[in-house]
Amino acid sequence: MLTPSSGLLLSYYITETGPTMTTSSGSGNACLSSVLPIAYIDDLVMHGVMAIGGAHLCSRNANNSQLRAATESHYACVLRGVRLALHDLQPEDTGKMLRILSVLMLMAHYEVSLPLPMVFPKSHSS
Repeated sequence: MLTPSSGLLLSYYITETGPTMTTSSGSGNACLSSVLPIAYIDDLVMHGVMAIGGAHLCSRNANNSQLRAATESHYACVLRGVRLALHDLQPEDTGKMLRILSVLMLMAHYEVSLPLPMVFPKSHSS
């Protein structure tokens, strides 16, 4: 589901996050030259890209609740999508396996991009 901030999260990934995720620049940067074209045709990857861009942007604007909500919304879409993809996965379907592994690698970047309050939410007393 797109949010009013989705375009900003994608733009931030393209201009700020993607270029910093690898040591290569230009066409050598796989986060831009390989991941983005896939994201434009695969909603699951696109939600991952927007979640990563959002996490990176939130680390610089920790008090912006609209950005945080948009980022969490895209992350939730990724989690649902991965769960559905795993449910239907057959051992011989290597293409789907590679897609899921690629998305999980993106989500590892999401996890390390989060500002600490988002990574370690306050526990609630029972």
